[in-house]
Amino acid sequence: MGSPNCCKNNFRTGISSVECLVVAALLAVCVALSAPLDTGGARFWMFAADRDAALAALRHARARAVAGVCFGESCAGGAAHGVHFDLQNARLIIFQGSDFASRNKNYDEAVDFENRSVRAVLSSGQDAVFETLSGNTAGFDLVLQDDFGHRADILIGKSGLIDWR
Repeated sequence: MGSPNCCKNNFRTGISSVECLVVAALLAVCVALSAPLDTGGARFWMFAADRDAALAALRHARARAVAGVCFGESCAGGAAHGVHFDLQNARLIIFQGSDFASRNKNYDEAVDFENRSVRAVLSSGQDAVFETLSGNTAGFDLVLQDDFGHRADILIGKSGLIDWR
């Protein structure tokens, strides 16, 4: 007859503290190596979100102008709408009126940029205004850039068509 310990395993089951430390060290190395790769992607997506916000603001202002939307009582028959590029505060302001200076501030709608380093250069100053009911505009180019080399060219034709590349 064999001894009672013949079938017992002398090894303990489970994970040792050394194995846990090795796994933790490997995870730390993987995270450290992937961090620089992720910041470039995050910057691009932040810029893309700002580009999309600018496009949406322009399309929203044009849609209001074409639909003859008029807030308040002083503009029967519709009103022009536009977008002001407030670069000092990194935001866009959708406004009602033929220019930003004479607008009624009560009807402003602000859209903040996610990326504070975005710069916008508009060929017609800092306002893009769409005419009442037609949505026509003088036609202009808008260039968005950030400090990391991302760029978007937004083109607005005289008929109000908005395109980008």
